[in-house]
Amino acid sequence: MNGDLSGPTITQINSTATSTLNSLNAQISTHNTFAAQSDQNFINASAARSDLNTAFENADTALQSAIDANEADIEAKHAQEVSDRLALATLVSNNKSATDTSLADLEQKHQEDDARLTSVETALQNVDTDLQSQITAAVDDLNINHQNVEPRTAKLEEYLVIDESGESPVVKIKQGVRFEVSGDFVQG
Repeated sequence: MNGDLSGPTITQINSTATSTLNSLNAQISTHNTFAAQSDQNFINASAARSDLNTAFENADTALQSAIDANEADIEAKHAQEVSDRLALATLVSNNKSATDTSLADLEQKHQEDDARLTSVETALQNVDTDLQSQITAAVDDLNINHQNVEPRTAKLEEYLVIDESGESPVVKIKQGVRFEVSGDFVQG
């Protein structure tokens, strides 16, 4: 019996072959499913990579756009600040010049007013001195006249009596005094 295969051996071989074939078919099916899934994953990964690349490109474009916009905004603000500072410096310089000019004008006017005031004070002192001299002279004249009047008044009081006790004052000539009229005498 060398080389002859019997029925149970063939059945066993067939059973093993079928089992192996089934196992191979299952593995092929699993492999095919895995390969299809891998292909799909690859397609998905490629799409995701493409989406990711697009997203990176969009983000890069947006970022560059934002950077450019920020840079332009910063440059505009810097230019505005420089312009504002120059305008402020010009304004300060103009105000300083105007203030210096006003101060110089006020100083000049102060000197002119001071000179006028000194002149007026000198004139007032001269007038005061002149008035004092006139007053002194007038007082001296008055004193001289008064000194002359007092003895004359005293002389008159020696010869006359003045009575002011009634409604009308009465002037009487003292006894021993002669009253002469060189012109017309009208008795009232």
